[in-house]
Amino acid sequence: MKSQNLIVDVEVNSTSSTDLTNLLKRKLGEKTIPDISELSDLWGADSFDLQTVDLFKEATLSEKKMILEDCARTRLEEAYHIEKSGMAFTSKMTLLADTLDERKLYCQFSADEANHLEAISAFLPNISDNYKTNPFIQLLGDIISTGSRRPLIFIIQVLLEGWGIDHYQGMFNTCHSIALGEVLSKIIKDEAGHHGSGLMLFDEKEMTPTEHKYVVDTLRIFFQMVQVGSVGTLDSIEKARGDLSRSQKIGVLHQIESQENANRKLKVLKKLMHKAESNRIIEELEKYNCFSAFDYQTVVQG
Repeated sequence: MKSQNLIVDVEVNSTSSTDLTNLLKRKLGEKTIPDISELSDLWGADSFDLQTVDLFKEATLSEKKMILEDCARTRLEEAYHIEKSGMAFTSKMTLLADTLDERKLYCQFSADEANHLEAISAFLPNISDNYKTNPFIQLLGDIISTGSRRPLIFIIQVLLEGWGIDHYQGMFNTCHSIALGEVLSKIIKDEAGHHGSGLMLFDEKEMTPTEHKYVVDTLRIFFQMVQVGSVGTLDSIEKARGDLSRSQKIGVLHQIESQENANRKLKVLKKLMHKAESNRIIEELEKYNCFSAFDYQTVVQG
């Protein structure tokens, strides 16, 4: 008896973008409906440490709204592009996986990232091109593009997703939107799973000298971005209030406790690295003084 091949006739070329969008909607489920329409109302001044900033307190109502809107947009757009990068990361890790179970795990994580992206986009009326000049998003893309399996597990899952839990928790704690709060709560839960699996999969002793060097060189660049502090908030103030002098910029950074916040974040990162028992990497980064925030004079040039 001749074997018969079961052929499913799928007319790929006839599938319209509308059909694909409708299919995606069914897979993603109910779309998140924002309960707050203005970006400036999603978080208060305290969420960005603006309540003690003289230039913010002296600003007009429209300027305050502009500052809060820009801070919120920057925060959400960065989250959007991080989750978008997460889809690329999990897709690559699915191919690099050592075992079938590991491959299935990354397939599940990829679905999480797609859901996060969809949920966050509901709160952004339009996405700007700011990410193209965002050094962290650019670095993240480079890491995902060039990194091999073990460095990616450490940098993305152990460090960045672990750090992301702390970051999203801060966003959740001060969020005025119930709907966005539910989205952030789900992301925190999922990120904990992604981070936890990274801890299980990573073993510093398995890293080659080349992989170790790649991690240290990459993290030196990333840590410098953290060491700078809350310059994004400073940029939002300057957009609304106009160009600031060097002394005004330093004053703002003092008032939002930028250096203290940067040091707190650096401690979180170091704690995550200790958690992963990455002692050699920590020792290398300590040689370059990566765990201390830059002073304000260094941050504000000219």
